[in-house]
Amino acid sequence: MPARRLLLDGESRVRIGSRALELLAVLVERAGEVVTRHELMARAWPRSVVDEGNLKVQIAALRKALGETSRGERYLATVVGQGYRFVAPVRSRTPLAENARHRDRPAAAHNVPAGLMRLVGRTADTVAILARLPCTRIMTVTGAGGVGKTSVALAVARTIVETSQYDVWCVDLSALSDPRCVSCAIATTVGLNTRSGGIASALATYFCSRSRPQWLVLDNCEHVVEAASAIAECLLSAVPRMRILATSREPLRATGENVYKLAPLGTPAATAGLSAREALRYPAIQLFAERAAARCSDFALCDDNAPVVAEICRRLDGIPLAIGLAAARLDAFCIRELLAQLDDRFTAPGSGQRTGAPRHRSLLATLDWSYQLLNEVERLVLRRLGVFADAFCLDSAMTIAADGETRAARIRDALSSLVEKSWVTVEKDGDTVRYRLLETTRHYARRKLAEAGELGLVGRRG
Repeated sequence: MPARRLLLDGESRVRIGSRALELLAVLVERAGEVVTRHELMARAWPRSVVDEGNLKVQIAALRKALGETSRGERYLATVVGQGYRFVAPVRSRTPLAENARHRDRPAAAHNVPAGLMRLVGRTADTVAILARLPCTRIMTVTGAGGVGKTSVALAVARTIVETSQYDVWCVDLSALSDPRCVSCAIATTVGLNTRSGGIASALATYFCSRSRPQWLVLDNCEHVVEAASAIAECLLSAVPRMRILATSREPLRATGENVYKLAPLGTPAATAGLSAREALRYPAIQLFAERAAARCSDFALCDDNAPVVAEICRRLDGIPLAIGLAAARLDAFCIRELLAQLDDRFTAPGSGQRTGAPRHRSLLATLDWSYQLLNEVERLVLRRLGVFADAFCLDSAMTIAADGETRAARIRDALSSLVEKSWVTVEKDGDTVRYRLLETTRHYARRKLAEAGELGLVGRRG
C-alpha cells in the first residue's frame, strides 16, 4: 500500500525501511521491466548523490523483508550490468490504479520560450527533424552562422512541449567562456543545486527521478563542443529516457549522433523581371517582406521593387539573420539605396535586437564569433579561399592555400574541417566534388585576406 507506506503479509505489517519500500514501489509499478540502477537510486535518494553500494544494501534488505530465499519464492531478479526486475505476479486491488497513477503524475515541466515572431520558410525543416527524432537519442542541427539553428530548434522544442509527454529543458551555452561550466549551466537551468565535483552524477540522478521522459536542448555548442559532447554522452548513458537536441556550427561527434544540416532560405537564381507573386514563392523574400513591413509600415512588396528585394536576398545568401538586419534599415533608406550599400555588407545590415546576443547584432559580429573558433591553419585556408569567385576543386584549393610552413595534409584536414563547420559548402556531381563559399563568406574571407596583407600574393596565384 504505497500511499500509506505499508507492506502487509496477509494482515501482518512487514517491518521494512522507507528506502527499501520506495524501491519496492517502483519495481512493482514496472513489474516485468528492467529498472536501471540510476532510476532506482534517483527514486530512493532523489536529492542526494550516493554510492551504488547503498543500493545493494537496500536491495538485500528488501529481499530479506520479502522472505526471498534460494529455495523459496522469488520476487527480484538481478539483471547484470543494468539493474533489477520484479518477477513475481502482480495484481492491483483496484482496476483503476494505473489510470490513477497517470492522473497523479505532475504536469510536464519546461522552460521553452514562446515564439515572438513567425518562423518563415522552416516548416519543412521542423517536420523533417521531428520525423527523424524517434530514430535517434541525440540530434545536432548544424549550419552557417545566422542561418537560424536556434530558431528551428526552439520551434521543434515547442512542438515537443505541446505533446505533454516530456519535460523539455533549453540550455543556452552561448555566454559560457569556460567549457567546464557546461554541466553547471544545465544544473542551473533545471534548478539543481549541487557541488561542483559531482555535477554529472547529480544531473543523471535528477533526470532519472523525473516521472516523465526528458528532452534536453543544448543551444550554441560550437565554442564548447567537446565539453557538450562529453556531458551529452554521459547523460544519455545514465538516463535511459533522455533525448538531446543540440545546435552547433559543427557536429558534436557524440556516439549515436544524427546530424541535420540546415540550409539557407531559398532565393531565386535570376532576379531580373521577377514579379511580386513569383518572388513570394521564395522563403528568403517572404522573410524580408515580413520584417520590412514590421519595421516600416508603408512598405509593400510589388512588381516594381520585387527584383531589387530578390537581389538583396540573393546577395545575402538567404541567411535569415542578414536578411532581418537588412530589412530593419528600411526606415532610413529606400530599397535601391539598401541594395547599393551591400557592396559593404558587413556595415550595411545594421543592428539587431537590443536583447539579442552581441554576436547577432551585426553580420560581421556573427562571422567574427565563428572565425575566432577556428585554428590558425583553418583561418589561413579560409581567407585564401576567398579569392575564388565560383566553385573550385581540391587541387585549386591546395594551390591557393599552399604555405611554405604548412604541409598539404594539414591543408586538406583544414578544408575538411571548414566543410564540417559550415564555412564551405560541397557540390557533388557523380564522382566530381567541388567546393564553394557563400557570397557573404567569400566577402568576409577576402576582408580577412586583406587584413593579413596577403591579398596581392594569393591573388597572383589565382
